[in-house]
Amino acid sequence: MIKSIALFFAICSITQATLLDKTVAIFNEKVITLSEVERVKSNFLTRKNVAPNVYNGNEASTEKIAAIIINKFIIREKISELGYNISDDQVEAQIKTTESRLNLNRAALLAFLKGNNITFDEYFEIIRESIEYNVFQDRIIEPLISVTEQEIKNAFFKENTQNKALAVKYSLIGYSIEKGSNFRAENFLTSIKNYQKTGILADQYKNVEIINLGDVTEDTLNKDLTKLLKDTDEGSFSAPFSQNNKSTIYFVKAKDLAESEIFIKEKEKIRQRLLGKISHDVSGVWLLREKTKHYVRTFF
Repeated sequence: MIKSIALFFAICSITQATLLDKTVAIFNEKVITLSEVERVKSNFLTRKNVAPNVYNGNEASTEKIAAIIINKFIIREKISELGYNISDDQVEAQIKTTESRLNLNRAALLAFLKGNNITFDEYFEIIRESIEYNVFQDRIIEPLISVTEQEIKNAFFKENTQNKALAVKYSLIGYSIEKGSNFRAENFLTSIKNYQKTGILADQYKNVEIINLGDVTEDTLNKDLTKLLKDTDEGSFSAPFSQNNKSTIYFVKAKDLAESEIFIKEKEKIRQRLLGKISHDVSGVWLLREKTKHYVRTFF
């Protein structure tokens, strides 16, 4: 019933709008016109500089712009349900904060906008969209996501594998076996992973030797093994390491820096970067799901 009413109003709007403009998309009773989309295209890069959280990426196709506008409607409606309606006073306060930070007066801001093909009214609404998007992220998306300490560590070590100044210490468990004629490294790795989950070993690996090495530092390990472990995440198994006709798989229980100050300095930056990536992915899925609750039609 709701969709039918929305469609009725949309059709009425289209009848009037098509006399002057082409319809690109419909969101509930709202009509998105070609001239509206083309205007956003004409100053997309400026919008991106003002509100990169809303106008992201380098693409400025009709489909992309229509999607951004539809997402704006969805976000505005959702945060309104939570009691957040961004007023003109809030937008004006944000603009004044930006002017102060950039040491601009209103006349200088207007000149800047004119030089970048943006009217003040457009700029005002872009700031509103940016504030709404931040509320959307804080109140709806962030409660859905988290980054573990292990994920932060693993990201740090991936980014610093070539940094020889970092002294790494490990807590290791080794699974070692003599290599016979039918030995297959991949099968051995699969079997050890299953063993950790089930406590059951395949018959051909019944003689595996399990060694708890405890805490060790890089300088006590074989150089080739050190390289292998640097590429192994905390909480993961290394690839099989061969030495003296034995194959050993190492489970990395912990992976830390002997000097932790460097990691501590980078930790929060890495957390925010990982949260940003996860947030982008979760936001996309959330918006696609929410879109199905509305009447949406496109005319590309």
